[in-house]
Order: sequence, then structure tokens, then C-alpha cells
Amino acid sequence: MTFATRSIIGAAMSAFVATTSTFAQSDPDSQRLRQYQWIETTEVAWKGDARSLSRQLCRYGPDGQVQKVPIGALPEPLHETGEMEEHLREVNALIAAYMVPDRHEIERAHSPQTVSFHPTGAIKTLLFRDYVRPGDQMTLAFDPSGRKITSVHIHTNIGPAKDVVTLWVLMASLPDGTRHVRQTLLTDSRTQLETTTTNSRYRVLGRAR
Repeated sequence: MTFATRSIIGAAMSAFVATTSTFAQSDPDSQRLRQYQWIETTEVAWKGDARSLSRQLCRYGPDGQVQKVPIGALPEPLHETGEMEEHLREVNALIAAYMVPDRHEIERAHSPQTVSFHPTGAIKTLLFRDYVRPGDQMTLAFDPSGRKITSVHIHTNIGPAKDVVTLWVLMASLPDGTRHVRQTLLTDSRTQLETTTTNSRYRVLGRAR
């Protein structure tokens, strides 16, 4: 692995840490997002059929946490069994392991045995194998000129049956340069659920439409 490749991987991992900090609401972009409100739209599909659609008005509260107010009628809840609820909790915990990487995982990710680099065009693609658990893959699309992650794709598995779990995260920038999560798509082969969450219509608080 050349020095240039190592430098790009290092910069990409730093950008990835900044991206995951956005989820944790602990980075400068999250601080700037506190001046905004936005619409979060969540669509849940089961076996390919749309089952629920919800919209919420989001903004940061005084405690630094995102507050969400439902817009329109509440969707009909899915009738989840206790086993399904437990499985979905395990899925969320697994995804969190990727979104909040620890120092050991970051250092190990620099190993040429676990990462491959694909310099195609302006956006560089880094593929990490066995990042959290054996057999998984995490793909980062990295823009070196802006030193930012444009998308994250996770392909992993869970449970004795190795049920496939995937997550797409698409990032975007607001006019003032603030980075935010534009859309996520989470799929789970065991429950056959697909959850798409889209953040849009960002507006500075107190500013006229």
C-alpha cells in the first residue's frame, strides 16, 4: 500500500468519524444544525409493499436532543411479535456498532488485508471487509477535494442464520456547507422490512419561508 493510498484512507476514516459524529450529535455540523428545522419522512415497507408513511417536524430542543412533532395522521403501527421486536433491537444495536466506530476498529481498518481502494473519478471508493464481524463489508464513497464522505453502505449479517442486514446512508450539504444525513435505507432479510428515512425542507428557525 503506497503512502498516497494510506493518506487517502486516513483522510477518509477521519471524515467517516466526523460523519458518524453527526449521528451522535457531537460534531460541529450538529451544532450548526441546531439553527434549523426540517421534515423527516419515514416509509416502512414489508415484503415490498408500503405499510406505513409518517412525517415529523424536527428541531433541536434545549437539551440538545432532536425533538419530533408528528405531521398529519399517525400511521397504523405494524403488529410486531415479541420475537420480531427483539430481533429489530439486535439489528439496531448492530448498526450502531458501525455508526460509532472505536479506535481499535479504525486502526485495524488501515490493514491492507481488510481494505481495498478504488480510485474511480473524483469520488474514491474504499471497501472495508470484516470491519465489525466476519464476512461483512462497509463501503465509503469519499470526496478528497472536500474531505467528506458522500455515502456509506453496510452489508452485514446477524444471528445463527446469518440474516442479511444492509444500510445505505446518503450525505448532503446545506447552502451554508453544513453536512447532514439526507437519506437512510435499512433492510433486514429476516423480517423482510425496509425502512427509508428522508430528511428534507431544511429551514433556518425564525426565517420566513
